[in-house]
Amino acid sequence: MQSRSITNLGIKPLFKKEKEFTKIIVAAFGIYNSMFRGNPRDLSGEEYTDITIRIQKGKFLRGEADPKFIAEFYAFKTASKLGSISPKESLAYAVIAVGYYSSAQGLGKVSIRSAAKSDQSKMDNYFLIYNGGWVIAMIVDHDIRKKTDNQYSLDDLMSSLYRDFQRHQKLYSISDIVTVIKNITGIDCADFVSANIQGKKNDTSVTIL
Repeated sequence: MQSRSITNLGIKPLFKKEKEFTKIIVAAFGIYNSMFRGNPRDLSGEEYTDITIRIQKGKFLRGEADPKFIAEFYAFKTASKLGSISPKESLAYAVIAVGYYSSAQGLGKVSIRSAAKSDQSKMDNYFLIYNGGWVIAMIVDHDIRKKTDNQYSLDDLMSSLYRDFQRHQKLYSISDIVTVIKNITGIDCADFVSANIQGKKNDTSVTIL
């Protein structure tokens, strides 16, 4: 199936500064398309042709912890590519995330997956959950780049998951992520991912093997 150009998607912002937001949204989906070689798919496996963006402003935003540890990493990476945050700000945010994660009271005692099982557990392990995924993704990306002399990165994992795990046919798991990374790069990060996400002990070093 040929990917449709994101510029042809029917993006219909419903807020002020429509042109500014539309420019950012189109650029963001351009980055998505470049990484995945396609646009987001619906539940039947078809690429979306119309996208409506809704933004809600409130005192705070609630969301689920990302069990596959990747979403927030790419949110900030994309914001940096778009120029929404500067390289210095990106580094500062990364340092803050590492600091919060390293100071989390549940670090080394509970896995991210276990800590995310209930609302109370999420609050008790807030820094572990909401900074841990980002930190783990940074570590994995760092090790992939370092051990492959920058030939591969976490981007290669994402494009492979998009290609081989179409949501209407099969959803990927943590074990699938580990397998795909090993198939692409030769790096076995099973112990690292198991310790930090699924539970045994936590290790914030940047060495997977």
